Amino acid sequence: VTVGATTRNITTIAAGNNAISGSGATGTATLGRATVGNDSAAFMAARAGILSGLGVAAHEAGRVHLRAGVEVRAAGDLALAGDWQLAAERPGNDAGFLTLRAAGNLTLNGSLSDGFSTSTAADVLNDNARSWSMRIAAGADLAAADPLAVRDLARPGAAAGDLQVSANRLVRTGAGSIDMAAGRDIVFQGSGSAQATAYVAGRRMTGDSALLAELFSGQAAKPGFTEQGGRLTLEARRDITSLEASQLVNNWLWRSGIPNGESFSASSQLGWWTEFSRFRQTLGSFGGGDLSVRAGGNIVNLQAMVPTTGWADSRNTAQAALQVRNGGDLRVSAGGDIVAGQYLVGRGEGQLRAQGNIVEAAGNTRAKSTLLALMDGRWDVAARGELTIGGVFNPTAVPVSSADNRATVSSYFFTWGDTAAVSLNATAGSARFFSDMTEGSNIQNYGLGTAQIPSPRSLFQVLPASLAITAAGGDVQFFRDGAGGAMLFPSAQGALNVWSGGDLTFYNSLAMADSNVSLWPGFATPLARQDIDQLAGTGSSGLIPGTLAGSLANASLHASDGKPVRLHAGGSIQTVAGALLLPKAAEITAGQDVLGLVLSGQNLRASDKTTVRAGRNFLAGELGNITLAGPGALEVVAGRQIDLENSIGLSTIGNTPHVRINRLFGSTHNVYVKSERANPGGSIK
Repeated sequence: VTVGATTRNITTIAAGNNAISGSGATGTATLGRATVGNDSAAFMAARAGILSGLGVAAHEAGRVHLRAGVEVRAAGDLALAGDWQLAAERPGNDAGFLTLRAAGNLTLNGSLSDGFSTSTAADVLNDNARSWSMRIAAGADLAAADPLAVRDLARPGAAAGDLQVSANRLVRTGAGSIDMAAGRDIVFQGSGSAQATAYVAGRRMTGDSALLAELFSGQAAKPGFTEQGGRLTLEARRDITSLEASQLVNNWLWRSGIPNGESFSASSQLGWWTEFSRFRQTLGSFGGGDLSVRAGGNIVNLQAMVPTTGWADSRNTAQAALQVRNGGDLRVSAGGDIVAGQYLVGRGEGQLRAQGNIVEAAGNTRAKSTLLALMDGRWDVAARGELTIGGVFNPTAVPVSSADNRATVSSYFFTWGDTAAVSLNATAGSARFFSDMTEGSNIQNYGLGTAQIPSPRSLFQVLPASLAITAAGGDVQFFRDGAGGAMLFPSAQGALNVWSGGDLTFYNSLAMADSNVSLWPGFATPLARQDIDQLAGTGSSGLIPGTLAGSLANASLHASDGKPVRLHAGGSIQTVAGALLLPKAAEITAGQDVLGLVLSGQNLRASDKTTVRAGRNFLAGELGNITLAGPGALEVVAGRQIDLENSIGLSTIGNTPHVRINRLFGSTHNVYVKSERANPGGSIK
């Protein structure tokens, strides 16, 4: 810090009006936060002279907005000793810009907060229109003009350059931005209620305030809608780490909307919002700004959240329109691996990129794999090596927190549009898509309430309408052995494309829903907890179990969709358990064998053809069977042998069963079974 002609090294920022003391440029000192505030106020008091010095004429001064900027530099390490609450510091009646730069380690042992009344996690938003923006850099290159420039300290032997947020500490602002950088690691300490966090909340929303006050007047827990939040960026030359999450999105993303006939209940109008007092995850951008995370090394157990907020703008469900706000883009990039973690996209684009692998955290006690939440928009996930995803879910359609009486006032509904999608790409390794939240007690482990829900796990089995998975240099595996399957949400634009350079294996059912979309709960037709069996009942009862069992009436959603389902494996395709339920024509091809395939398919036009092609053998086993509804053709081709063994066989049923092939077969009714006899031993049985 430079005062006049004297420069002193600062190692600690603390409370009070500490004098800047020390001996020479290499001395150490404590900087008082009040001193910073007083200096900023003095700076803004000289506004007229500053603008004049910048060449701004007096009559033009009203067109120029001057804000205070504070930069604290440390030639070595720097520590924030206690909480720094910036809400009351308004030099010139406005927020400023705070920059902390340490050439060594930078440790936040206190919270750094604006936009809220105090610096505690349980506090509420204040009414300031603008908040301080913050730039924090460890391992800083103090000779650089860029305040976020850091030295490359990721090399072995480097002794400093970490940015650490201590347990139970916050780095947050309201209508401002936060940028964090480190020459080595960014570390968020703590877990559970003591999790260190960084987020941009936005400010209280000012538009529609009268309408919202009326709509939600009867609710005990009033929504907190925000706007005008800036960006949140993190960049580390080495790793960005957090401890395993103790929360899921629904611990802090609150919702309401209990239906009462043709209206919403007076005590529960439909809406969803972030309850900041309950947020205990690593990162969040809640006011509409983008969130960007970049590490030169690994990203471990990070939780990055970019939700929307929304509400129905009328109590009458037939007249209500859905109002959605916020939801920026989320981009996460690792030069090494992405290890587990949770990520939420509201309605923008979510990107996960790993130059290494996206892998499980073996030591996690809850979800070991990466979990993706999507309210709308799309996820694009890629790894140069292998990748494992533990599941994708819609937050407003799964159980809520068991605390705060949320279960009795929260409804269940889907927010996905027709174009909601997930794309997974493993360049040189295998891709694994699991449904981890359907296993064991994972739901309860996150503190979510499951009382009176017949099949809470099935709520996590619903995926967006479109799914694409590519593993050019490895296998593709759906689900863990013995675990639950999944279904794609109904949409006329829904698509399923899988390309495996190795084997493609299904350990449970994968279905594309073809039921009428109006049957599924949306914002105007939500389900209360006592009616949740309509969505997730027991056995094959309810929309989700019924879709996976193939017992729901088809609505021919893809009647105008000429794009088939495409499933390809350079090796073999195998159905270990469950079935594929595909409501439009499919192209299923294997470079080697098709083993035990269980397919319930459907053609929609006379020109449609569902094809199953094996480079070597088509072996049905005891459980394999293909049933195809609708017009068009079914073609089964093998380079060597087709053996239906003791299976049910092949059936085309149209609207009613009309032909079955089981060991004996014919070429009528547009059913083609062909052995290409790639070798003299080719046969059909």
